[in-house]
Amino acid sequence: MDTFGSRLREERIRSKLTQTALAEIGGVQPNARGHYENGQRMPRVDYLLATASVIDVSYLVTGRRMLDTFAEMSQDEHDILVALRKMPQDDKEAVNHLFKTWLRHCYASQN
Repeated sequence: MDTFGSRLREERIRSKLTQTALAEIGGVQPNARGHYENGQRMPRVDYLLATASVIDVSYLVTGRRMLDTFAEMSQDEHDILVALRKMPQDDKEAVNHLFKTWLRHCYASQN
């Protein structure tokens, strides 16, 4: 059965984490995490935010893998996103301005 709890367990196993390790990352007691996997309780948002670095939270919530959205991404596209995330805020704003200007130009030329 495809439930939040079954997806949480699947993600924990896929990420090669023990129940205790995932509970620690999420800032909860191991028995609380067990309740999540068993469907007895739902986690709070702070748990989901804390675990988002090691599991696909989008998949937990929606049943669709966020990573599947990017499955066709080229290495160049991946490298650009990684570089963008590492940029200082001023540089990010400059890149954002460049893309917005380029998109406006593209849309204007289509009309």
